[in-house]
This record gives sequence, structure tokens and C-alpha cells, in this order.
Amino acid sequence: MAEAASRWREFEAALEAKGLGWALEYAPADLREARSAHNPYGARLDHLLPADYRAFVKEVGYPVLGFKYYDWHGTSFLPPEPMAVLSPMVYDPSSGLPREAEGEPTTCRYAFFAGYDLSEVHGFALAEDGVWLVEDFVVVEHVGSFTEWLLGELSELERHIAELREYPGAAGPDEPRSRPLTDDLGGSHTPATSPSIPKPAHTRPVTCNFTMHTTHWPPWVRWCVPSCVP
Repeated sequence: MAEAASRWREFEAALEAKGLGWALEYAPADLREARSAHNPYGARLDHLLPADYRAFVKEVGYPVLGFKYYDWHGTSFLPPEPMAVLSPMVYDPSSGLPREAEGEPTTCRYAFFAGYDLSEVHGFALAEDGVWLVEDFVVVEHVGSFTEWLLGELSELERHIAELREYPGAAGPDEPRSRPLTDDLGGSHTPATSPSIPKPAHTRPVTCNFTMHTTHWPPWVRWCVPSCVP
């Protein structure tokens, strides 16, 4: 197992040991989002995804972590389609936005792969030289390789959860928590079908603009759109 995935499994085990396993879920790999009218064919990102990132999502999936409502200590890994929606919006001060391509996916300079506030696009993007911090759509700082970034993030999270029991407003397993995965994207969603995704995703409430031809709501949809589910 690659270093990043192995370290993540250690973090999972630590959460469970502290009784905080409820804070971690996994987004379905086939989660879909409405594409931008400016980039209707999605985004070309494969050239930006390094081997350690690919190995991580193959082994682990797309984690969604949050301890309370609107939790900036939480992080959502974006599955491919949401990543393709947000990545063309990432702005580089030196080169601007990626150029739109008529009739084909937009070739991006950054792949926005994880966020802690997706409504304002705060999070992290992969580029050819590694991971960049993104604030308000704008790349601001290079933070290392994917593995270096993940190891640093996990160290910070472990320091955070060591004090979480005293965190004002911390959620418990039966309370709503923040899940920024689909916030304000206006997406459509399909249930997880891959056996490699062991848990459903929890997200902040979003607009209910999708249709499901069934009266049975999957549990992850209840978390994703609680105001729309009976």
C-alpha cells in the first residue's frame, strides 16, 4: 500500500478509536454535477493527476470529513465529475483562467481535488508541480507533492481532534454536520454503486433539482438533501 493510503488508514483507525468514526464518510465515485455553461464538455485533467494521488483514490476512494456544521477543519475529496466542474474556475494570477475549447473538454492548469468550502472554492488543486492552496478561486501558494500535502493535513487534523471534545458546537453522531461536497453546485446525483466505496457521503443541504424514479431514497441522499427527503 502506498504511503498516503497507509497513513490515511491509520487516521481512520484513530478516528474510530476516539469514537469519531461518524465524522468520516465517502463520496460515490460516480457522483454527478451540473456542468458550467462555459465548460459544457467538462475538463481535461488527467495530465495533472500524479501517481500518488491516483493510487490513493484507487485504494481509499473520496473521503468526506467534517465534525460540525460548516466545519472549516473538514475536507471533501471531489470525485471526477465535481472536479471537472470546479477546476476550470480556478484562477492563476499569472495566466488567468484556462481557455475554453469549443466542442471539447477544457484543458486545465489546475485540478481542484479537495475543498473545505466549495461554495467559495477554498481548498487544494493539483498542478504539474504538485499541490497548490486555493482561496476564493485563486491559487495562492505551493504546498508540495500530493503525499507531502496529505501527511501535513493529517498531522493538523490529529492535533485538531485531540481537542475536539471541547470544540464549541461540535456535532455528535446524531446531529447534522457540514459536508461541503456539493454545496452551491446545483448538481444531480446518482447512488453509489461501486463496491469500492464503503460508505455514503454527507453534505451540506443543497438545492433539490434532480429526479429519482423510485420511492426508496438511498441513505446518502438523505444526508445530501435533507430538506427534500420525507
